[in-house]
Amino acid sequence: MSKSESVLQRLALPAEFGVVLLVFCFALSVTPYLTGADFGVVKIPTLDPRTSRRLRLLGPLALVLAIFLHLPIFPPKNDTSGSQTHQSITDKRDATKTSTVVQLTDSDSTTATIKNKVPVATRPTDSAYRVSLVIPTSTKVSAVRVDGRKARILSRAASVITIEVSSTHRNQRIELEKADGTICTTELSITRDMTLAPCQS
Repeated sequence: MSKSESVLQRLALPAEFGVVLLVFCFALSVTPYLTGADFGVVKIPTLDPRTSRRLRLLGPLALVLAIFLHLPIFPPKNDTSGSQTHQSITDKRDATKTSTVVQLTDSDSTTATIKNKVPVATRPTDSAYRVSLVIPTSTKVSAVRVDGRKARILSRAASVITIEVSSTHRNQRIELEKADGTICTTELSITRDMTLAPCQS
């Protein structure tokens, strides 16, 4: 993780300059109190009262300013670019996921449409029989009824109509209504996978 930057670092000033500035300001702040002192290598000059009063005010302010210049108060410059790069990568991943979901959705919709368009033969239930009705090619059948009720048609071709008939021991009446209104009727006991030709007798 990048560290925050100070004013000196933001201005691209060398660290040595900051150290010299800090020492100089410290010397200014203590000079009024140590005027005329001799530390061997360092000798504090004697100041007149007017200059001493000014340094008592300006020296501490200069020291505070020098310390402030060393404080890390600015965020690192690369934080913004790093955040933008991370955000860009995240956006790209989200866009890829969204595109994949849309493609899957479109694929599912296409599959569902194809399934709706392709006729699938209906299977009879366990308690019912499949009965195939053979019809002359020239005969057009408009309705099929079993015992007066509309029959469930499992499949329909040009000459064969397959219907579902409930399994029972009694005779059942199968009616085929032609397009001209005439009705072909057959009444018998239905068995499993039976084939009839009601309109050919």
